[in-house]
Amino acid sequence: TRRSSDLADAVDLGAALRGVKLDAAMASAKWKVRVGALDDVLTAIGRPPKIAPGGDLGALLAHLKTALKDSNMQVNAKAIQVVGALGAGLRGEFAGTARRFARDLLQRLSVRHRTMVAALADALDRLHGWCFSLDDIAPLLAKSLAEPNKDVRARTADYIARCAVSSKPGAPPPLTAESAAALWQMLLAGAADREPDVRDACGAAMAALLQGTGGAEGAL
Repeated sequence: TRRSSDLADAVDLGAALRGVKLDAAMASAKWKVRVGALDDVLTAIGRPPKIAPGGDLGALLAHLKTALKDSNMQVNAKAIQVVGALGAGLRGEFAGTARRFARDLLQRLSVRHRTMVAALADALDRLHGWCFSLDDIAPLLAKSLAEPNKDVRARTADYIARCAVSSKPGAPPPLTAESAAALWQMLLAGAADREPDVRDACGAAMAALLQGTGGAEGAL
């Protein structure tokens, strides 16, 4: 729940986007026009992101889902940045949508483009920080840990490690015992993976989970 002071200068994003002409821009054949429109969305959201709840963002979310599949990597990366900004700006109000986007973002972890890799990590971290817990997306994480692509496996484990150690002191464990046990088994298998990067990432994630649960092996 946000305090009233958090909403004092919150942006009515729906109103702010009326002058962006997003429909026309995202339909443009020029990738720079599509990127520019998404940049305009980021500008409207502001820094730090603070968005008033209750706005109609359906059209924007539809464009973001399309942009995530765009043939141009710059458009993909910019759309990912917008998703992260929406999560940080809307927080709990974005929780359900954030979980759906998390599935799409985790599927993109196979990319090699540095801009994309950085954008994915930042957006996923922001969504976890403001919109959901590890437990909320545990089934998605387990699926990603089983992906054939080694980069997806390694980066998913990296993400679990970052999330597990980012919990605030005194906060509940990041995972229920059931979810923790399921992920632990996947990470244990990953620690014996044929790929060194996957082995190292899974080992680090296991250590982070132990730290995040206070070393309570019984939860694992």
